[in-house]
Amino acid sequence: MEPFEPIRDFFHRRHAHHLDKIFPFVRLLLLETASHRTYACYPSPFIKMAIMVNALEVGEISYTISPLQDRLFVYGIEISREYKRRGYGLAALWGLHRMHSLPIVPVSIISSNEAHRFWHRSRQILSAAGALIQPDIHRGHVYQEQQSWKHLIPESSIDRSIREHEEWMAREAIANRNAAT
Repeated sequence: MEPFEPIRDFFHRRHAHHLDKIFPFVRLLLLETASHRTYACYPSPFIKMAIMVNALEVGEISYTISPLQDRLFVYGIEISREYKRRGYGLAALWGLHRMHSLPIVPVSIISSNEAHRFWHRSRQILSAAGALIQPDIHRGHVYQEQQSWKHLIPESSIDRSIREHEEWMAREAIANRNAAT
């Protein structure tokens, strides 16, 4: 046990309590949902929400939930310049955690000190409150993760006919080779 661990835990609990005090003033308002075969987490919708404080839009958050319902991928949090460093982004993450109760995975954190500080601090504060923020991943890794939920994506009739045709062509080629020998 580190010497300052009990002190750190005390302050983390205070931060979690602070989130609960800020959260009643922060609302998430649905702006847009979209679901298309080209999106990384298809068939789950891509969701964009406005971060509202006292009926005033202070920012936006965009996310999607893994089709396996095991993680929440956050693609971006944008807070207007005049409202930054007031805990609204953190409260939005806390709200998403309370809505979905899933581990949060940031996708492609932009390489700015401000963004890295935000996610580092969010990990510290939200972990004390019971939320888990996993290490960030790049967009390409999300497409690799598609293989784990590929069976959930319905196959269109065109894709099925192409697949069946290619399988038939492969069987014919093997049969012709065997007949030639």
